[in-house]
Amino acid sequence: MKINMIEGSPLKQITLFSIPIIIGNFFQQFYQVIDTLIVGRYVGVEALAALGVSGPIGFTLIGFALGLSTGFSVIVSQRYGAGDEAGVRKSIAMSILTTFFCSLTITIVSLILVRPLLRLISTPDNIIDLAESYFRIIVYGIITTMYYNTFSSILRSVGDSKTPLFFLIFSSALNVAGDLICVAIFDMGVQGAAVATVFAQTVSAILTMIFIKTKYKEIWPKKEDWKYDKDVVKRLLMIGIPSGFHFSVISIGVLVVQANLNGFGSDAVAGFGVGVRIEGLFEQSFTGFGAGITTYCGQNIGAGRIDRIREGVKKTMFLTAIIALVSGMIQFLFSTDISRLFLSDKDTSVLLYSVQYIKTVGLFYIPLASIFVYRSASQGLGSGLIPMICAFQEILFRVLAIIIFVPLWNYIGICLASPFAWIGTGIMAYCFYRMLFTKIEKQVANHKPIKIF
Repeated sequence: MKINMIEGSPLKQITLFSIPIIIGNFFQQFYQVIDTLIVGRYVGVEALAALGVSGPIGFTLIGFALGLSTGFSVIVSQRYGAGDEAGVRKSIAMSILTTFFCSLTITIVSLILVRPLLRLISTPDNIIDLAESYFRIIVYGIITTMYYNTFSSILRSVGDSKTPLFFLIFSSALNVAGDLICVAIFDMGVQGAAVATVFAQTVSAILTMIFIKTKYKEIWPKKEDWKYDKDVVKRLLMIGIPSGFHFSVISIGVLVVQANLNGFGSDAVAGFGVGVRIEGLFEQSFTGFGAGITTYCGQNIGAGRIDRIREGVKKTMFLTAIIALVSGMIQFLFSTDISRLFLSDKDTSVLLYSVQYIKTVGLFYIPLASIFVYRSASQGLGSGLIPMICAFQEILFRVLAIIIFVPLWNYIGICLASPFAWIGTGIMAYCFYRMLFTKIEKQVANHKPIKIF
């Protein structure tokens, strides 16, 4: 079912659109959580630490692919909001073609860089081989991961956020079954978790593509739409590449944190990894509303409804702030109980590290929510530059936090790196959004074409 984002109550439309995305994001995170839970229970702390180390590297390389697909959807949503059906089809066709060549390049680069990156961040010798073997398998699934996100972004850009959810629920169940079979039954260790994840993501990509071709025939490209269009590809890349760099640059900041964390030993790496997985689950409401506000702003800027953009962004920020307060409270009060789900009774040291991390970050979810709302709104309005600037700011703040806090408070200093980055970047994301929106308002008031920086 498609939701028309240019009519009706802004907050209601954004919420109805975002809820399936939030649930879908939860199940996508569920892939990683299940990997962590089963590996921690059935393999051991070293394998759990290997997952924790490979996570930031994986997001650095794969995140670029995911950012590209998110950027591509902005062009599709703007064409859809403007009622340009031919433009929608052409944008989708060029997105699919560009996705193939980008994913192929990212796969090759990832396979070359994985071992040097593991060495660069001082991965402990006892887990480096496990981390590399896990990540190499994940890399072979980059193309299907990227295509799933491209197809899902296409559906969301035309107002359908429910269909990707259904496919994710199915493939999440498939991932759980695959983890149990590969890890718990066939004893494939951390490699089995990677195989199960890649297989489940591949199924998601195939099913989503088939659905679009059969149920949304009016937007699926026709024969003439597949002809290469330099101008369309240029517009896609102008938003997609900065969006991809945004994800990757943020991960570089996480790698700086990881490099310092590795010096504390395998227990700290494992506990931090568990904490990050838990944080990721609570973060999904913010990413969901971020995706919602991107589509909302994209459709409304395409339709020329500037008045709706201001109202929608303001009310979404208020709602996500409330969600942030509740999430932080739950995480702070039940940190030990949640962490125990991932660990055996003997892993008391790992448990302590996990609890310290999630108690610390749970206090700072409001600035995190502001990043997703204002950065996503700017992207939906057509700016690829603002998300990328925010990403560079986030890495800068993380590095500063490591330099300042780790010598003072050791592991707690590492835990404070993310909150410090969220506060600084959240303030800047709001300022950039206000500058962009004010510029658009003046252009509209003066009856000039809208130009985005």
